[in-house]
Amino acid sequence: WPVEPKSPETIDSHRFRQALITICGQMPRKRSERYTQWLLQYAAEFDVDPFTLAALIYRQSRCLPKTETDYGIGLAQINQRLHRPRFEKRIYHYWTLDEGRWQERTKDLNRYSFYLGNLRRSQSSIYFAAAFLSIYKEQCPKNDGAFGSMPTDIMFLTSSGVIAYAAMARRIAFSEPDDGY
Repeated sequence: WPVEPKSPETIDSHRFRQALITICGQMPRKRSERYTQWLLQYAAEFDVDPFTLAALIYRQSRCLPKTETDYGIGLAQINQRLHRPRFEKRIYHYWTLDEGRWQERTKDLNRYSFYLGNLRRSQSSIYFAAAFLSIYKEQCPKNDGAFGSMPTDIMFLTSSGVIAYAAMARRIAFSEPDDGY
C-alpha cells in the first residue's frame, strides 16, 4: 500500500465538507453534511483514509448517488456480481498470501445486508466502499507479485485518478482558512 501523508487524528468536518464540495461540485447542504458524516465515520471504523474514500466516490460516480453502470451500482459503484459470492450471511471472505501460503480471512460486515437496494443507498455504499478499501489495504501488499503483476493498489488508484483527487481534497481541507476555501 503506498505511503500517503497521514491524516490528522482529528479532521475538521466543516473543512472536510468544503473539500468534498470542491471535488464533487455543488450539492444540497444536507447531502454534503450526510456524506461528510458517513465518510468520516466509516473511514475511522475501517481504518482507511477519509480523503481516499471521498476521492473514490468522486471517481466512481462523480458523487451522484443514483449512478448505475454495467460495472457497478450507487455512489461507490460497488460491483455486486464480484462481491456477492464472497459473502456468507454478513461475513465477507477473502484471501491473502502469507509466507507463501494462501490464507482465508473474513471481515464481519453486519451493518447492512449486501443486496441491490442497499448498494443504491449512499450510506451503505460508503460503508461497503470503506470496508473493501480496508480489505484491499491488507490484501494488496501481500498478494502483489504472486501472479507476476505490478502492484495492484498503485495501478488501480493511480490509473483511476483516485490518488490525485485524494491529494487535492487534503490540500483543500488543510489550507489556511483565509486563502479562499
